Amino acid sequence: MRKIADLFMGNFNPQKEKKRMLKSVARTLRKTGAKYYNTKTGKVEPGLAKVFYEFYMNLVSAQKILKHAKSSKVLKTVVIESVLNKDQLSLKERLSEESILKRAQSTDYPHLVNEIKNETKDFFACFDINRTREVNETYHSLAILLNLIHFDYHYFLRKFDPHLPEGKPSYNPRFDSTNAEHVSEELKVFLEILPAFDPAENWNGLWDMLRVYRNAEIVPKDGWRKLLALIRKLRRTRELELLVQLVDEDPFYKPKLRSHAENIVDEFLSRTRYQIDTTLQKISKQQRTGKIQGLLKSLFGTGSYNRLIHYTEESNDLFAKKGLGGYTLTLPLNCLHAFLKDIVQSDLRQLIELLLIPAKWTDNNSSKLLSDSYHQLQDLSKEIDGFDANLSEKNEEGRRLQSMVSRADKNSQAQYMARKSLKKINDGARNMLVRSCQSTITLGKVLKQLYEDYKKPNAQMILNWREIANRSKRDMRQLFVHNYQKLYNYVQLVKLYV
Repeated sequence: MRKIADLFMGNFNPQKEKKRMLKSVARTLRKTGAKYYNTKTGKVEPGLAKVFYEFYMNLVSAQKILKHAKSSKVLKTVVIESVLNKDQLSLKERLSEESILKRAQSTDYPHLVNEIKNETKDFFACFDINRTREVNETYHSLAILLNLIHFDYHYFLRKFDPHLPEGKPSYNPRFDSTNAEHVSEELKVFLEILPAFDPAENWNGLWDMLRVYRNAEIVPKDGWRKLLALIRKLRRTRELELLVQLVDEDPFYKPKLRSHAENIVDEFLSRTRYQIDTTLQKISKQQRTGKIQGLLKSLFGTGSYNRLIHYTEESNDLFAKKGLGGYTLTLPLNCLHAFLKDIVQSDLRQLIELLLIPAKWTDNNSSKLLSDSYHQLQDLSKEIDGFDANLSEKNEEGRRLQSMVSRADKNSQAQYMARKSLKKINDGARNMLVRSCQSTITLGKVLKQLYEDYKKPNAQMILNWREIANRSKRDMRQLFVHNYQKLYNYVQLVKLYV
């Protein structure tokens, strides 16, 4: 009423009003019984240090144990698992990397992928709106508790006792008064935490989570009960807020609460999906590598399949240094070259010559199909030799490529031209692999038909199987099966790349 009257009378003085309000704040603080501040000397009294020392002595061990808790993904997982039932936890375990890798040993990959897909869908459905809110609110409360734990009490208390050692409960502190401006900022930081701290929260449940997280007792129960009572008193009396108003001479000061709006459920689900996808990719890569190694062994035994001189994996070292992709089909093209040299022109040739020279066909179309596909493979052998030779620095294409590659790291145009040239070369390699695969499939189909015809009592495709069998140095059945298996394995290998 006095302020309103002063306004009407024109006697309102802001500075005078501010002093009056600060006096009111001082009276309110005295009524709380807190002996924190000497208005005459402008110093903060040891009574304030004793309050913070109570926090420090009860939370100093927790600070060490929970040093990295704020950034811990494990702790977030503990919070999330706290809201899941037994079946949901079991489902989560089935989606772990270890479990998926173990299941892959006894389950074929397509079936495993389908299982994981359905289980992921069911697990993600556990986190509806209500459960997501429950998890995030729990973690919000946990973040408030961690803020209380990790406040730098030692730094604050050293302003009252510079000799206070860190983490030594046996030390008897000697707190003295200190200038108020020395503690103002730390008080404000503490007041960002305290008002958000609801004593009615289920703090015991949160301590249980922290105990699970670190597998240790964090804070003695008696010590926590004392701190909880102290927190209730500080929140009820607002004495620290009043103290800051006096120290800063700002009767309008209000604490700015720290915000904790993190959605750990979305983060957890994204991390889970990434881990599942990565694990499945790892399994797929392992199985693909294993399949490739098995096919290589069935085709070439322990022998080497690296026959080319320039289109090789070793050549890619230079391209990698220049940030270029290099030759992308070195393994299958080398395998094709070895397949043509070691199989097509050796074992397969024996069979083809038996089927084309002395054989009496009832249908020349099938004979022509067999001959054409075989000779297409033979022609590819010469084509690959020329393809590889062109990459030599003795040939124009090879010299041009090497020139562009040597300047690629310093000249953007040279890099572009090098990439373009490499793409053309790789496209050429792909084209030869595709054509070899087509010819091999055609050849394999005809051989399969001939093998079935050979086993019949009354052959329909070739009339003189007995004469052909007598000319063969190997059993005809074994010759058919051996070559067909080689053709089949080669096609399976190429399909993994093109």
